[in-house]
Amino acid sequence: MDICILSERNILGSPGWQPIYEFEDLLADMTEGRILAPGAHAPMLGRFIRHRRRQVVFDRLPLPVDTGATPKVLFVVVHNPTALRVVTALPGWRAAFDVVAAFVIEPFLVWTWPKIEADIDHFFVPNAEDIEPVRARTKKPVSLLASATDVLTHADPGVDRAIDVVSYGRMPEGLRRSLQSRFNDSSSDRIYLHSPFGIGKGEGWQLERRLFWKLLKISKVALCFDTTVPGARTMPHKQSLLTPRWFECLAAGCVTAGLRPTESLTPQMLDWEDAIVDLSGDNDKAMAQIADLADDTDRLNMARRRSLGHLLRRHDWRHRIADALEALSLPVPPKLQADLVRLKERADRCHG
Repeated sequence: MDICILSERNILGSPGWQPIYEFEDLLADMTEGRILAPGAHAPMLGRFIRHRRRQVVFDRLPLPVDTGATPKVLFVVVHNPTALRVVTALPGWRAAFDVVAAFVIEPFLVWTWPKIEADIDHFFVPNAEDIEPVRARTKKPVSLLASATDVLTHADPGVDRAIDVVSYGRMPEGLRRSLQSRFNDSSSDRIYLHSPFGIGKGEGWQLERRLFWKLLKISKVALCFDTTVPGARTMPHKQSLLTPRWFECLAAGCVTAGLRPTESLTPQMLDWEDAIVDLSGDNDKAMAQIADLADDTDRLNMARRRSLGHLLRRHDWRHRIADALEALSLPVPPKLQADLVRLKERADRCHG
């Protein structure tokens, strides 16, 4: 098997896509694949990417050198259906590959390229609710590729955690302000770490992710809220999504607290005790819950071990990659097989 991963990492700049870049890196590593990442150019590029993606001109990439291995697979990873046009960065892309699959992260947004869609063999979506709509639109096989994280690399059961509570991304602004005001006041012995992660693209995002993981691994409680919760970041949709952030925080040894996603996958994927601690909608009550949780060492330690066991068994990207390869009737490479064994062995030691 010869696999290439077509990535938007040199185009998108949002830190929200960094977990997907990690997925792409891991997919390439597990399959000995190659990442292809074109640039793009157009006047006022940022505006075009958000609102007029069809006018972006992608930099051309040469077709990958033929390794002689078969089948030749192109795995396209895009943030929304309009971005499928990134395949035009590879002249003759359809003829060059035996299998073309696309992982569309936000498939509920507008689809605009029926000719490109028709040339793709298989679609993957991260939410169960989108499987049937995408199948009806494309008339192609559609499979679930749910969110996960690199648990094997980042799992941390350590109990030495200096930060009481951490948050990044979407959360209620009122609660954020209250935590900043009270927990980070000079008279408080607590620490609330909020959104220290900037915007990076190209190779710069990897340096920020190193800091991101370091900080999560010394935090007790991580705040996670459904994507439908109003926050500082304006979302282009009102969909409830089970995003990688839940799995990242849990893998790093945090206990997640906030508002769980209402999407249908949540009850079956985060189905163990204290996978999510539900917070009150009242700011004062929520802060009291957070403080009590951060002080409950026994509960934190038990929840951490329990979560790591479940994540190692079920929610590592390697499990998702194996499922995707099976859906495409492709073999599981030896390196991936070995890592799946390592995941099971480590999970068995967690007794989760």
